[in-house]
Amino acid sequence: MKRKTLILIISLVIVISIILAGVIIGSQKLQERTKKQPSEPASVNVLPEEESPQPQKEELSQQEDYVLNKKYLMSFHACDSSVKGCRDPRDHEVYLAQSDDGKSWSVLPDWQSYKGSVPDVIRRGDTVYIFTPAAVRKYDVKTNTLSDKIHVVLDDPTATGGFVDPSMFLDEQGRLVMFYMPGIMGQDPAQCAPGESQCTKVYRSAVEKEGSDGMEFVATEGNRAEITIKQDIAADPDIFFDGNQYVLYISRGQGVQVFTGNELHGSYTEVSPGDFLLREGGVPAGYFDVENSEYWTYIHSGHPSAVIKRAVHKDLTTFLGAGDFAEVIGSTTMADQFSQSFTVESPGFALNQP
Repeated sequence: MKRKTLILIISLVIVISIILAGVIIGSQKLQERTKKQPSEPASVNVLPEEESPQPQKEELSQQEDYVLNKKYLMSFHACDSSVKGCRDPRDHEVYLAQSDDGKSWSVLPDWQSYKGSVPDVIRRGDTVYIFTPAAVRKYDVKTNTLSDKIHVVLDDPTATGGFVDPSMFLDEQGRLVMFYMPGIMGQDPAQCAPGESQCTKVYRSAVEKEGSDGMEFVATEGNRAEITIKQDIAADPDIFFDGNQYVLYISRGQGVQVFTGNELHGSYTEVSPGDFLLREGGVPAGYFDVENSEYWTYIHSGHPSAVIKRAVHKDLTTFLGAGDFAEVIGSTTMADQFSQSFTVESPGFALNQP
């Protein structure tokens, strides 16, 4: 009897031990599985859009070859006509390129194009300013960063519709100067209003407001130039200095007129040969190469896929023909960047020096 009782007790102890061991092992495995499971994500507090903090600078590639280290800069816009209509400025994307000779250009490596049209570029100190109508982005040469778009304010009572086609210049006091056309609400400012047989287009200038760093401009008195048109186009001023006088290009559709003046904010007089310097393209950018005493004239030309071309010439009174121009930015010269369906337009030129 005692022996049977002893055997029963031993059996119960063994069973209980097995059960306890199973509980311990199961608990350990459950802990291991729990450790392997991802934790619940932390809650994120999203501010309402109007209370969101201002975005930080957009940091671009930090590669050494990304640095703006060439002599000349060119801004322009491009559009893929196989994807978009490209006639609407909202379809355009802004690019920045550089060159050592004004002929061979390359878009900055890893450049992220952004929405914008008819850009112009200028450098002051360690900042490169890329202007589009009513906006500017600033590229910091030292930190290799590009700001977000910043709204540009123009104080000009005559420009009730804002401004379009900005062309930038640095005056003797180191201030940014903007040449522009006053905008017209609900209408193309480059043409007459529907029903008008003719109209006058004006070109004005404004000076950077002190301390605004390119974000506020005040118009100067009077117009720099005036052009009477009928059913044609007059737009896109471009200002530069040739060592003796200020030169103002005006785009006339597929042609360019030239005006000159002795004072930056004075009156400009037309000097184009036979009314036009060229009829090969429009939306010009000009530069005078002091070393070789030559003008460089950039235009965009071609339809529907335009390219940017350059002519090198000695004066402003000799008509430039098609043979005077060569492509510098387009599907031929930048096949790795732009396919044949791309239209590349609106060059803006600047020296890349502080």
